[in-house]
Amino acid sequence: MNSIGEAGGKRGTSEVDGDQALDQQSMVRSDILSKANILITGDRAKQYGSAEENFNCIATMWTAYLGRHVSAYDVANMMALLKIARMRNGVHQDSSVDGCGYLALAYELSNQVT
Repeated sequence: MNSIGEAGGKRGTSEVDGDQALDQQSMVRSDILSKANILITGDRAKQYGSAEENFNCIATMWTAYLGRHVSAYDVANMMALLKIARMRNGVHQDSSVDGCGYLALAYELSNQVT
């Protein structure tokens, strides 16, 4: 059992199917990271604008809603946590890819934390 299952996540049929799909596609960590790189530097930037601008907008909205300061760095980390939470119910390639992308963006945004 992987660490997600050991940490209390459900390891049901969908996760096993997801693991098998990853194995069948010979997905390795470098493939996941490469896909994340393509997404965060390619079309998504064109579709949504720069990550810094987008995450600062989200941070402003979350700050207003929560009544406490939220930075763009916080947004990127919380989006990664959302992807991790989703994987408790089964491993999905897109959640792994997106989670890596959000963590890379969080690192990039960490320079502007105030």
